[in-house]
Amino acid sequence: MNFQKNLMYLRRRRRGMTQYDLAEKMGTTRNQISRWETGARVPDLNDIILLCLILEVTPNELLC
Repeated sequence: MNFQKNLMYLRRRRRGMTQYDLAEKMGTTRNQISRWETGARVPDLNDIILLCLILEVTPNELLC
């Protein structure tokens, strides 16, 4: 899997969250989450750390 697929899987299946839910917890927009999941943008390191905390995964699980 790649980052985009991992993010979508972890958000939907493991946490049962919508893009809106995740965006609200991260203090960003749904469009930003969508850009990450489509590969149009890549989150910065601070966003990756926050994603890991919210999704309760390690960086390795999210990025690999």
